[in-house]
Amino acid sequence: MSETTPPATVAAAPRATKPASYSIEAKLPSIDVTKDFLHDLERYILAKAQEHSPQEPDEIRSDYTAELQDSLGENAFSSISDFEPANFPNDTKQIRLSYRSWHDSRFSLSISLSLDGARIRCSVCRVGAREALQGIHAEVILMFNQYKNCNWIYHIPLLNGAVGGALAVTWGILLTRAWIYELPVATLAVAFLVSTRWQPFCVFPTRQNASRQYWHRWFIGAILTFFLFTVAGVYFRKQLLGF
Repeated sequence: MSETTPPATVAAAPRATKPASYSIEAKLPSIDVTKDFLHDLERYILAKAQEHSPQEPDEIRSDYTAELQDSLGENAFSSISDFEPANFPNDTKQIRLSYRSWHDSRFSLSISLSLDGARIRCSVCRVGAREALQGIHAEVILMFNQYKNCNWIYHIPLLNGAVGGALAVTWGILLTRAWIYELPVATLAVAFLVSTRWQPFCVFPTRQNASRQYWHRWFIGAILTFFLFTVAGVYFRKQLLGF
């Protein structure tokens, strides 16, 4: 009687883990742009490209660009260091630092700074891509926070509309009744709307912006002084002197 040999079992090969792909496009804080900040941002982008891309450092460098947009068009540089003047042109509209390889799509990172906003666009394709992307976003936010300003408040469309509406109503009241409290409110509204024109979201290092910052501080100081001597002065006069 022959012994039956049990059939051989074949172990299934483990499935290869497919790299996950994640992308992000998000707003960034408003900042005062400096050459030092741009150099730090450039070094950061190149370091992240070397970390997430299999390309050699020279190849990564060739796929990196620094772009400056003004009223005449766009100028592309291989590094922000190639722009030698201490100040950018007065009509600078946008600065964009970006890495993107046409040979390998596993990583791309672009950060743009403009007069009305700042954005990060990043794409990562690898195992643990989501966590890597969250880390990059958090690190960029920390870099921006070192140079942030409060100009974002002048670039909220809903707030600008509300201030404009309040200004129209207040001036309408002033045309019918000479109330001492409406004039300061209208003046503050005018100051806010003027600031929306003088205070860009990202303040580039230009001679024009330096002049505007000086005059804006003077203008706000004058408005606050006027407000103090009209509203507060009248209030305390009535409390102390009775008229």
